[in-house]
Amino acid sequence: MTTPQPPEGGGPYYHPPHATEPADAVGGMPPLAPLGRRLTARTIDIVIVLVIAFLFSLIAYFSDRHDRGVVSFVFSIGALLVAFVYEGLMLTRSRGQTLGKKLMNLRVAVLADGSVPEGSPGWTRAAVWGLPGVIVCGCLWWAIDGVWVTWDQPYRQALHDKAAKTVVVEAR
Repeated sequence: MTTPQPPEGGGPYYHPPHATEPADAVGGMPPLAPLGRRLTARTIDIVIVLVIAFLFSLIAYFSDRHDRGVVSFVFSIGALLVAFVYEGLMLTRSRGQTLGKKLMNLRVAVLADGSVPEGSPGWTRAAVWGLPGVIVCGCLWWAIDGVWVTWDQPYRQALHDKAAKTVVVEAR
């Protein structure tokens, strides 16, 4: 088994194998988010995104009731774009918290220093969470990305966290 390699600069969660204190206490960072609360927060966020996308598809339906393909297309693209904008704005403008994370008392933190993912990290995380659904069925992508945290070590990062170099932690 290989020893986890630290990110550039070591990062607040890197703990050498001989260290005695828990990895969650390194550098004053809050503990990593429990998987159950993290899943609940993401489920809340997905429901919010799908409701907003459904409202867009209703507009498409009432504008052209004869073409179900248009309604389906609007719903699919709407969900992906809403997911991207929702995640990006919430993370960069709301202390690293989406509505789901606020309800579950969690937040997103930059792995290197625990800061709020303002700017590029927040939008990178949003893009990798929402936009690959254009290529891969949105629900399939979200499932793969979401279950990644169950085996990722040591930081329990989803693919979108890895891309943005973020972690989900308990909010203090």
